[in-house]
Amino acid sequence: MNELAPTGRIGAVALSPQGDAVATGSPGSDVHVWNPESKQPIATLQGHLTEVSALAFSPAGDLLATGDDRGRIRLWRRGASPAEWTFARELRGHSRSISSLRFLPDGRRLVSASGDRTCGQWDVASGQELQNLVLKHPDWVSSLDVSPDGTLAVTTCDDGQARLWRLADATQIAAVTAPAGAFNSVAFSPDGRRAVLTSSEGRMVRMWDVADQGAGANPPADARLQAMARMQAEAEPQAAAEPALQPFLDFTPNDAIWSAAFAPNGRHILTIGGNEAQLWNVDTRKPVVRLSPHGAVASADVSPDGRFAATGSWDRSAKLWDAATGRAIRKFEGGHNGYVNSVEFSPDGRELLTASDDKTARL
Repeated sequence: MNELAPTGRIGAVALSPQGDAVATGSPGSDVHVWNPESKQPIATLQGHLTEVSALAFSPAGDLLATGDDRGRIRLWRRGASPAEWTFARELRGHSRSISSLRFLPDGRRLVSASGDRTCGQWDVASGQELQNLVLKHPDWVSSLDVSPDGTLAVTTCDDGQARLWRLADATQIAAVTAPAGAFNSVAFSPDGRRAVLTSSEGRMVRMWDVADQGAGANPPADARLQAMARMQAEAEPQAAAEPALQPFLDFTPNDAIWSAAFAPNGRHILTIGGNEAQLWNVDTRKPVVRLSPHGAVASADVSPDGRFAATGSWDRSAKLWDAATGRAIRKFEGGHNGYVNSVEFSPDGRELLTASDDKTARL
């Protein structure tokens, strides 16, 4: 295990798609880029005035988007090596904290979610916000995910609804309401046909089959027809019957559920809550393996090949598990002196990144 030296309490972390750079953010407002091989800082990106709350590398790894608690987004461009980063431009439009950042698969557009009740779409080349493609919400946007093909987005909002959007013309296709509380996290399946929604307050995980709603992902070709469709959708957002949600999992009042996401194979759901993480069969809705006990589990991830799982805990440790049997293979302890809030496998599955309240990240 190797430490990425103290930078301040880490509020966001991202690993480049190629696995050759790690970015961390902290309340000190600086973004630090690290070399995973040497474990040394290779760049410090300055310019934010407050805590960095969201990070995202572009699919090609040549751009890094950083968002902060004041709603500012900055784009940084990589040079010939992972150590060369230069400020490209600032994206101004949001007025409150950035909760999520997602590049579309071609890297030409960035989608941002914010507490100012909007999701913005940005042209990466020009840095301009596409004003006619803003996704408007009635309350704080808590999470965002984009489909693997880049045509759809699902957002969760503090008004209790999750919304499905067609990004090409910012049309709301459908919306579902949490039976209790509000949804606080969303993740698409690898094939983009389903989304998994989590409500910590309602102690539930719901499966949303978005394939039928998203079948018309291509907008009408005529610009006037696009505008008319948007006006009608905004005027009558609840005109269509609300689609049904599959009651995937319900937890008892004594249980906790914080987030859920698809495993890379698309056949399992990974849930995080309480002192454990669990893998569930999507078709049978039955638990496959339980990764427990492990203090209070704050984060979990499944390796790209599906063989291993990892958990990060508030007991200041991380654990590596056999994803097939639930057997603990190794406990990584003594490296962190604070809560381990994030764990993530590298793209090749050979390294594990952890980030902690002790102001360090470790590989």
